[in-house]
Amino acid sequence: MHLLSLTLLLLSFLLPLTFAGSPIPHAVQAIIPITTIKELDNLISSTTITVLEFTRSKNCGPCANIAPTYQRLNTENSFQGAMMFAKADVVYAEKELKTKYNVKAEPTWVVIKKGTGAVETYEGADPNKLEEAVLRHAGPGGTQGGFG
Repeated sequence: MHLLSLTLLLLSFLLPLTFAGSPIPHAVQAIIPITTIKELDNLISSTTITVLEFTRSKNCGPCANIAPTYQRLNTENSFQGAMMFAKADVVYAEKELKTKYNVKAEPTWVVIKKGTGAVETYEGADPNKLEEAVLRHAGPGGTQGGFG
């Protein structure tokens, strides 16, 4: 898992991709799996905004219900290294990672701004709240609000 995270992080630096000399306007990046604070710190240092989901891969109905929204937001907003999306499964993530962000429920969302740290957190599976927050942070100036 650690090697996969490093590979995905390395690939993020290769954006934008080119084909026949023309830049591809939007190259989709995978949601990056995170299990340690070090992996998250490496990701945060490589991007302006990181959106991190604490989830449970098994037996979490709300996590499964909101997963398509999170994937769509990743597809629409993770470009040019400005905003990246990550996921930490609470079963496998370091205890220190969960403690740092005070995770008490799944899903929990944390928006992290490079140089500032966590700018907001949200517990729950409301796709509208998640989308509104991502769009506020992805917009001009970024980090213009929080989870409603």
